[in-house]
Amino acid sequence: MPVACAGIKLGLLAFPIFVAWRWGLAGFPSPFTGHRARVALEGAISGTLLSAALLWLILVPGAGVMKASAPQVIATARNFGVNDFQSFILLAGIMSIFHAGYEEFYWRKFIFGQGRLRMPIWVAHLVTALAFSANHVVSGWAYGGWRVGLVTGLVVAVAGLSWSLQYRRHGMILGVWISHGICDLALFYVEWLMISGRIGA
Repeated sequence: MPVACAGIKLGLLAFPIFVAWRWGLAGFPSPFTGHRARVALEGAISGTLLSAALLWLILVPGAGVMKASAPQVIATARNFGVNDFQSFILLAGIMSIFHAGYEEFYWRKFIFGQGRLRMPIWVAHLVTALAFSANHVVSGWAYGGWRVGLVTGLVVAVAGLSWSLQYRRHGMILGVWISHGICDLALFYVEWLMISGRIGA
């Protein structure tokens, strides 16, 4: 499974290069348009609401899944060098800021931005959400087992659809970047519950 995850990540990096070579960059939506403060506020609100929903889903109906998956999540975290709270905060910060920004640029600005030029808009929303979900099913499976992969995929599909709708409305990634980062922090909170023994102990 880690090999499959690495292969998908490499494919994600190569695909924009191929599209830029094949069709050029003219179809990329213009970045950072609209009223930034309003967009940022909407992103913060949507991120808070989505985080509350996913925490409920994971910690209430999904509590058994998380408990069963905790040993593998803890082992994988150790392999990433997460051995104390400081290293965990560093990883959570990097993923919630930089990686979330990269994913929003890729999935909303690039995949959805290109898709809406080549297919009906509702198809572009659906395809982007499902592809975004499938990527996280694989990475969640590699990180915490198939149960984590399926739960992650479900959550990510809903969040991804919400973010592409927000991105289409505003034409900029700032709001969805903030929303995505807040959701990532919520997921890292669940991971810390596992690492600290509050889940799966």
